[in-house]
Amino acid sequence: MLASIGILLTAVLFAFIEIPSLLKKQYIKELVVFFILLFCGTFLSILKVFGVQIPNPVDGITFIFKPISEVVLNLLQ
Repeated sequence: MLASIGILLTAVLFAFIEIPSLLKKQYIKELVVFFILLFCGTFLSILKVFGVQIPNPVDGITFIFKPISEVVLNLLQ
């Protein structure tokens, strides 16, 4: 529980550091992307602290591209 509070406080600290400069320069699209990435990173970090098993993205990429690579290898042989 304490670790999740630390993660949230760190995310808020980063937001307080970055948001004023983005607003000052009127970087609205960058601000939206910043919020999305900050939310995703904070959410995944809190899930990891609570012991939730997060799947590895490489496994999904392998699942998609392995059949394609096998077909290409068979065509080249």
